[in-house]
Amino acid sequence: MTRLDESHSGQTLRAAVGETLELSLGEKPTTGHRWEVVSSGDPVCSLRETSFAPTSMRPGGGGVRRFAFDLEGAGEGEIVLVYRRAWEKGKGAREFRLRVLGEQPA
Repeated sequence: MTRLDESHSGQTLRAAVGETLELSLGEKPTTGHRWEVVSSGDPVCSLRETSFAPTSMRPGGGGVRRFAFDLEGAGEGEIVLVYRRAWEKGKGAREFRLRVLGEQPA
């Protein structure tokens, strides 16, 4: 499993087919902002699951949104997520992009 966070945005990642990518991004849903998957990395990756874990039990506290992507094939794909309110369209407050190069294991 390869663990990623917001510091990996804009990078290119080489990974073996069959590997799982776990992406953790800070999120504060009480503001209405949530991470939304725009592209799951097709045809190389697919989104398996997403979950949210609060980091504070205080009202208005934020947490971490986790995404698990499975590498299913060789080739190139791009994972794109935007941080925005559900009723807002367009770019969003933040964006995460990762170019994924899936490779057959040696």
